[in-house]
Amino acid sequence: MLHVVTAILVLFMVNSLNYSKDSATGIYHGFIVFCYLFPVFGAVISDGWLGKFRLSFISVHYLKKIK
Repeated sequence: MLHVVTAILVLFMVNSLNYSKDSATGIYHGFIVFCYLFPVFGAVISDGWLGKFRLSFISVHYLKKIK
């Protein structure tokens, strides 16, 4: 899904939002960095705050409720 969004993001910003190509490319790269680094920060926080085993228990309990 990420690749579908990023494939048209710069085109949308340039054609519809009237950004310059340089600023649209900068925003694009910032978005990509955010998409790849945010899960790492979330993993560090969740493992540090909740702990590995408590987080696994919460995840399994959550997935059982979804079904």
